[in-house]
This record gives sequence, C-alpha cells and structure tokens, in this order.
Amino acid sequence: MAFFAVRTRRFIAHKPVPFDIVAADFGTRFNAYASFLGMTSASILVPDVGGVLYYSNLRVYDLGGLTDKHIAQTLGRDSKSFYEYVFEDARPTFIATHESWTYAANLDADARFRRDYAPIGEWEDSWISQAHGLDMKSGDYVRREAIQNKPGAIDSLRKIYCPRPVSF
Repeated sequence: MAFFAVRTRRFIAHKPVPFDIVAADFGTRFNAYASFLGMTSASILVPDVGGVLYYSNLRVYDLGGLTDKHIAQTLGRDSKSFYEYVFEDARPTFIATHESWTYAANLDADARFRRDYAPIGEWEDSWISQAHGLDMKSGDYVRREAIQNKPGAIDSLRKIYCPRPVSF
C-alpha cells in the first residue's frame, strides 16, 4: 500500500496532459502551420505526442522518448548524440518545447538550433525560472529552410498562429 500511496501522490501532483488539450495546442496548430506554408510532407519534434499522433498530418518525433528509442536513450544522457539525431538525422520541420521539456532538451546549447530554426512564437519560460533559476525560452520553431523562399511567411505565422505559453 505504501508503494501505491507514493505513486498516487505523484500522479495527483503531475497529472497527465489531457488528450484534447494536446490535440488542440499541438496537433491542429502545427497542421495549420504546415498548411499555411503549403507543406505536404512535414515533421514535428514535440514532447506531448498523444493528441498530436491522433490529429496531426505531420511525422512526429517524440521529445518525451516514449515512441522514439534514440531520444529515450540519449536525452539527458548523451547530449552530443541527442543533438546529432535532432539536427542532422531527424531534422524536424517544426519543434515545440515547453517547461520541463525545454529544460531537458536544452536545444539552445547547440548552435545548430538557432542557426537552423526560427521562432514562430517563444517566451521566457517561467516554470524553468522558478524550478531551476535559469532563463530559458520555450516556444514553437520552424526550420529556416521551410520558409526560405517564402517572404513574409514567418511574420504571417507569428501574427496568425502565435501560440500561448503552455501550462498544464
């Protein structure tokens, strides 16, 4: 019983993200990004995959590591291999991070992140600041090559689809 009491308290303190919120906040929003850019084949790196996998037309890379073996084996364990996989192998069209996932992935630690991705919308993540005393940004990002020949596309995405800071 003691074992289950501890697990129950942890579950109550860190409830799973509701499916419909993930679907709306990540699945349909990124479908809209891809549609706006006229993309028929795009991908996303995101930590909350349930609703995304169900609703999205995009190929999904799981930052949480539940459905991506390489991320599960390298995130927080082997930064070099993790960054190599994300920036050279997977090369997702979009990246979405927030709270503990921004902290865990620490994409800004690799220069390829800012070189290869433009923020659609980003914010100073107050969760990271409160939990770890660090200033880190969370947000939605798009590969620069996806908007390279589309003048004004990033500004349009920012005006139309700019996300709100996520807090589950």
